[in-house]
Amino acid sequence: METQYPKSIRFSFVLIFIILTFLIVITAKQFLYPLAFGFLLAYLLYPIVNFLEKKDFPRIISILIGLFIGIAVIYGAGYFVVRKFGTLVEDLPSLKQQAMMNINSFLQGIESTFGIRDNKLEIFLKESVNGMFASGSEGFKHMFVNTTGTVIKILLLPVYVFLFLYYRTKFAYFILKMVSGQKRLVTINILRDISTVATRYMGGIFIVASCLGAMNSIGFSIIGLKYPIFLGIVAAIFSFIPYFGTLIGYTIPFLFALLTLSSPFYAIEVVVQYFIVHLIENNLLTPNIVGDKLQIN
Repeated sequence: METQYPKSIRFSFVLIFIILTFLIVITAKQFLYPLAFGFLLAYLLYPIVNFLEKKDFPRIISILIGLFIGIAVIYGAGYFVVRKFGTLVEDLPSLKQQAMMNINSFLQGIESTFGIRDNKLEIFLKESVNGMFASGSEGFKHMFVNTTGTVIKILLLPVYVFLFLYYRTKFAYFILKMVSGQKRLVTINILRDISTVATRYMGGIFIVASCLGAMNSIGFSIIGLKYPIFLGIVAAIFSFIPYFGTLIGYTIPFLFALLTLSSPFYAIEVVVQYFIVHLIENNLLTPNIVGDKLQIN
């Protein structure tokens, strides 16, 4: 006879299970997040691998070709961003000097217009700018000092992607063995739908981010910002965050223009470009690329 526990005990079991799950995820995050990223990259490369397999290429050769293309694109872009960031760090002293000059001009404008001089505001602004530039320089140094774990994770990513792509049918067979024979056809259709939607979504998001990177870089170059391609790519990377990604991404070039350029009108032009890009992304790019691929409104 099956034992029926009281509701309080069952609730306690559920609560303990949830807490243990979160503890396991937090403890294993250093292992789980590269694994999850490898899973997403596998979905992104799956159309290439599937296309080659349909052309009678062996699965291993198809996966290796797809990995080579993915590594060339992603690591090439990462190398470019790191190099540009290194150039930016070298220019930090001159940029910091320009930022201090802009703050002094701003405070002098307030004093001449309103006849007041707020020493607390001056101290706060200068300390904030000093902290911002110091943290940027120190962060870049720490990135190279503490790269052992990061390099290992980057080198393991292709291994994860290869295993996910090579054993993808094994995962499907494992799930099918967990359901009864009457539900297997429904399960197969669900797995196919999940695979199709995830692949199309990842591909659509990647295309949108690439378009945004090009638009941002061209716009920043027209405005006259330094490092337009670097700032454009950084702003585009944040577009992967739903709703607020573009806004967060444009905060960096806005502050950069406001602090390091001679006129505040550059920052205003960045704000105008943000609204234009945001309008194009929400009304043209995302609906016609991601929405079309997923066949949703």
